[in-house]
Amino acid sequence: MSETGEERHSAFIYALCDPTSSLIRYVGKSNDPQQRLRNHIYTATSPSVCLETYSARWIRSILDRGDRPQLVILEETDQDGWPEAERRWIRVLRTAGCELTNATDGGDAGWSQSAETRQKISDAQKGRKQAPHVLEAAHAASRGRVHTEDEKARRNAAIRASHNRPEWKAAKSVQCKEMGQRPPVMFGEDNPRTRLSDAAVVEMRERFQSGERNRDLAERFGVTPASVSQIVRGQTRLAAGGPMFLVQPKRRVDALPEVPK
Repeated sequence: MSETGEERHSAFIYALCDPTSSLIRYVGKSNDPQQRLRNHIYTATSPSVCLETYSARWIRSILDRGDRPQLVILEETDQDGWPEAERRWIRVLRTAGCELTNATDGGDAGWSQSAETRQKISDAQKGRKQAPHVLEAAHAASRGRVHTEDEKARRNAAIRASHNRPEWKAAKSVQCKEMGQRPPVMFGEDNPRTRLSDAAVVEMRERFQSGERNRDLAERFGVTPASVSQIVRGQTRLAAGGPMFLVQPKRRVDALPEVPK
């Protein structure tokens, strides 16, 4: 009945009426009633949403007649007092004989569907394809959009967290085998064959910078001296971070400056 969003100083208890009979059929709360009415119409008619609630079906019946639900402000209150105000108006109007389409008695900032209802909705949505004009509108809204660095970081973190789950890795490997493809290549500590975590790699590089020898580091971390040499020089596990001993490439002989005679 009420929409979530940024709280403002005032909250409005509103009613939606039949434009022909002026009968009140819905009571709700909103910080922006006009925007809330547009949301009601969108969720009742959009192919991507198309709610099947009592109120949504009533709104569609009004729109099918070529009309539009009439919005009436019943009361202006504050953010703390709107739940009681909404419950009071719903109780009074139902007592007066109004056939409201509200699913609850109000004051609950929305209602939660039962598990059975959610499962029915999920089953009905499976395999459903969006209408071409809906897809085109979504594509048009995304064209030319530039993601901020913060959005990219959050998206990449979410992808990494999802791909690091053991069940995902196992399912991906099974899928690749069934399709005759090679399993996905995993780098660093994501590779199940790796012996060192990223933290161990950083510690190894710090110890090397402090003066420990390759042989001692190999014994400490359980790897070969050759692996230690590659890690501390950044030839492997570059993304793990930590201080690295970067070897400068040697100059070619033919590139040496000419020695004056």
